[in-house]
Amino acid sequence: MKQRVITGVVGIIIFFIVVYCLPVEGIIAVFSLLCGIAAYEAIHINSEMGKNKLYLAISALMGAMIPITVVKLGMN
Repeated sequence: MKQRVITGVVGIIIFFIVVYCLPVEGIIAVFSLLCGIAAYEAIHINSEMGKNKLYLAISALMGAMIPITVVKLGMN
């Protein structure tokens, strides 16, 4: 329980540093990284799909590309 509280506090501190100190491109990069990790974890938890490493890599890459694509299309 102590480790979860410490992780939460550190996560909140990093969140505020990212939001208030990084430019927009940095925030997009951090969010893309988080989306890629989330896509990887979502596929990895499935035992059948998690066995295919190429599928894992493509899923993580596409998950990371979504925020970048949305922002670039929104700026036009």
